[in-house]
Amino acid sequence: MWSFGCILYELHNGYPLFAGENENEQLQCIMEVKGTPPYSVLAAASRRKTFFDKNYNPILEPNSHNKVRKPGEKSLAELMNCEDESFVDFIDKCIEWKVEERLTPETAQQHPWIREGLKEIAKNNSKYAENKKAKEAS
Repeated sequence: MWSFGCILYELHNGYPLFAGENENEQLQCIMEVKGTPPYSVLAAASRRKTFFDKNYNPILEPNSHNKVRKPGEKSLAELMNCEDESFVDFIDKCIEWKVEERLTPETAQQHPWIREGLKEIAKNNSKYAENKKAKEAS
């Protein structure tokens, strides 16, 4: 679901959501939007010491443009520049740090953004069927 959320973001905005120059900056890009991962996520991370100090604080390093990304500095809605709050919420729930709190394919089907999209598809299919019948009748 994480990847699905990132793909939807990229389809909407035209560029990747978390486009770091390297692994460390990519993690910093994620934290810039999602904040620092919860302790439970970090405690289970096999490579935590590569990216976090002994107190579980992120090791922030500048990229090639000397930019240091700070956790929680940007909101997803701000990055998306999107007025559809339901869409922003859907993506946000796809990229939840804790796997057990992240949308699953089953829970995603119940999300308002998906439900509204399915209603729109059904409405369009109905209009298509009506137009097709009208053309066949003439």
